[in-house]
Amino acid sequence: MAMSRISVVQRALFGLGLLCCVAACHVDLNDPGTEPLAAQLYYPSSLLVDPELPYLYIANANSDVRFGGGTLMVADLARFSCAVEQTRAVIDGKPDVDAARCPQAKDDSSICVVDYFDPQVINCDETRFILANSTVKIGNFAGQMVLQRRDNGLRRLFVGVRGDPSVTWLDIDPARLHSGKRALNCYDPATLARLDAQPDFDPTTDRPSPVLCDVSHLIQNYICAGQPNCTLGLNLLPVEPFGLALDQGTLPDGSPYANLLISHLAGGQVTLLDVQAGPVVQYVSSAFFAPDSAMRRGAFSLTPQYPGRHDSLWYMTSTVQPVVSTFKLTDIGTLAASTSFTTNGLFSTGLDTRKLVFEPGGQRAFLVQGNPPVAMVIDTSIRTDGPAPDTNANRVVDVVNICQSPSDLLLRPDERGRPRLYTPCFLTGQVAITDPDRPELLDFISVGRGPSIMAFHTDTTLNPKERAYVANFLESTVSVIDFDASSPTARRMVARLGIPVPPPAQ
Repeated sequence: MAMSRISVVQRALFGLGLLCCVAACHVDLNDPGTEPLAAQLYYPSSLLVDPELPYLYIANANSDVRFGGGTLMVADLARFSCAVEQTRAVIDGKPDVDAARCPQAKDDSSICVVDYFDPQVINCDETRFILANSTVKIGNFAGQMVLQRRDNGLRRLFVGVRGDPSVTWLDIDPARLHSGKRALNCYDPATLARLDAQPDFDPTTDRPSPVLCDVSHLIQNYICAGQPNCTLGLNLLPVEPFGLALDQGTLPDGSPYANLLISHLAGGQVTLLDVQAGPVVQYVSSAFFAPDSAMRRGAFSLTPQYPGRHDSLWYMTSTVQPVVSTFKLTDIGTLAASTSFTTNGLFSTGLDTRKLVFEPGGQRAFLVQGNPPVAMVIDTSIRTDGPAPDTNANRVVDVVNICQSPSDLLLRPDERGRPRLYTPCFLTGQVAITDPDRPELLDFISVGRGPSIMAFHTDTTLNPKERAYVANFLESTVSVIDFDASSPTARRMVARLGIPVPPPAQ
């Protein structure tokens, strides 16, 4: 028996979640009557592909606050890919997929259907592909995630949670992913032992429910004695942790470092976490950016110009100011603000700047802006002349119109090695493909409603082996895009993890 599904109305109340964000609605995370479901996508707000294994980590934001918390879950991409492949084989009258490679494919294909609007797309109910025993409960309104490789093949996952607010961290043991035991661990040892001993997830009853992460895995406060602008003793982490960037490398003395930087959406601060041995809060900056009329600063995306170099210049965008701020990490573990530059020189206005990425070598950066909706090319090379030699040019050199409400930005070369920008656009349900060299808009890929974040994935054991995943926030699904250049469906959506939830009646 399949897991019971939540009604369309219940899953589509996005506006209520926004009202609760503004009005500080209270939701008791420990209320057993509002437990989130362990095997169902529910406003997916972030995703990450495992670096070596066919698994997808998904954060669900619970944006209508129906439940007493969001969830973080892991999906089996190999099993899902096999189910899609088997369903397509039956539709096209081709032989069944290899049972040795896909032992559950024939049974799993029973929960997959052809999309109503596009016969090239296969939609599969997600409940059979989510490792429900590993789903954990987190706070509401999860933001971005980053994954840190650790010794012995282990991983550590960090997610910014705006509803707590906190940075929640989980340890992942890949050996547990198919053991039936909990693979996502944000618990004390005693809690983990108790959870390992409990019954396996039963899809007929939706039990047991996901368990809230222990406080020991939530970074919510810190001690900052000796730091500038510090109140001695315990301090609260700034609200709305959103943008996360992990940088790992080697210091001049040969010792390794691993820094996690978090931008705080409302107050404009940046928190520096030492995650080499920690995680421990090392520094919380003063506010970047000037406030708008509502006293918001909108710190959003942050990224180093030269990843793996401790002395790299960092860039950070703002959603409420047409400004990019830069800063450096100092040898004493603080942040030193550098220059800032505007991005609205080509427009009468220029707001809602989102993701910024660098091309390899750091000589150009690309960013997307929502108002007006454009992708920008920025010269970040070092000046050799002019009034400020030996500084970054930081000059917008090209602009390309794209689709409305860009929510993410990825840089990936095409099959000929040419740079291409990929931008999910929330309002139009598309991914825009841009050539930053010409520059021009090349194409659109239709995905689901409310695409919020995108991740590329190469795995020769899957079909197609080159693919991308897009979290569709408004319909609670994850789209699969075929990026195999030799495929007849190249650069098209071919499947969804999850059955799309229709929009609410007008």
